[in-house]
Amino acid sequence: DDRRLLDAVKARDAAQARALLLEGTTGVNTRQPDGATALHWAAHWDDVETLALLLRAGADANAATDLGVTPLSLACTNGSASAASALLEAGARVNQARPGGETPLMTAARSGHADLVVTLLEHGADVQAAEARQQQTALMWAVSERHAPVVQALLSHGANPRARTKTGFTPLLFAARVGDVAIGTQLMNAGAAVNDAATDGVSPLIVATVRGHVPFARFLLDNGADANAHGAGYTALHWAAGSWETELSGPRGVRIERDPDFIDLSSRTSPFRDMTITELQEKLNKALQTLSEKHRTVVVMHDIQGVPHDEIAEIVGCSAGTVRSRLF
Repeated sequence: DDRRLLDAVKARDAAQARALLLEGTTGVNTRQPDGATALHWAAHWDDVETLALLLRAGADANAATDLGVTPLSLACTNGSASAASALLEAGARVNQARPGGETPLMTAARSGHADLVVTLLEHGADVQAAEARQQQTALMWAVSERHAPVVQALLSHGANPRARTKTGFTPLLFAARVGDVAIGTQLMNAGAAVNDAATDGVSPLIVATVRGHVPFARFLLDNGADANAHGAGYTALHWAAGSWETELSGPRGVRIERDPDFIDLSSRTSPFRDMTITELQEKLNKALQTLSEKHRTVVVMHDIQGVPHDEIAEIVGCSAGTVRSRLF
């Protein structure tokens, strides 16, 4: 096949590409070894003028590389609404996903361009679609990246604020992970449930407390979060009671008397025992303070709270391998 056009666009030689198209080259859909075409490169470089010329010359708007990447997907990675519009008008399939289930809308949501997200939605993008591995939606990706305008656009087009991943994480849990009160407010206004917990029982309040997002935790409490929820085997108070974070252990409806371990501990007092416990706690807190926040979080959750590696990974937003590396 004639590779001259492909090579010209790849090299960002717009003049040569234009000249080849004017002379009627037959290589408009020529592929390189990985399946990419000139149209892929035009989308990659966000060269909208060359992209439009290629489409008029018959370039395949739905051509996919060996990894399932389409020109529309590349336009969404760049956040280019103009390139995406040209591709969609030329017949690009708005819901054509990569092998893992990532749709152009998810890619656009992650890139953070609200105008592009609206363009896709107006062309029929499935706002409820979820990728295959974790069943995460475009809304969850936008929340995780803290793109408030994108979150609002998705919610305005019917995105489900109570959708769940395979592990039961909701958009509000993702908002708690990053501590974004503005996005949390958007989700609550759209119908998110403040006490919807993940499959392992971890609530938004626990996630916010573990991550040290005090304003977000207060926001949840002000909106009816159950301070005594213990579906995960512990409450937010168990975490907040440590000296490294005491702002959340005040009078917010937390009922310490409901904790049988606390009752048992407090019923066996003596001056020597109180002194020993206080001394040990001070030493422990002092040792914990020498750790970085990310290491301290993992150590306390695993060694003190007994939370499994996989659950810690879900809460703090990293892999289980990373959790283990922070412990050992």
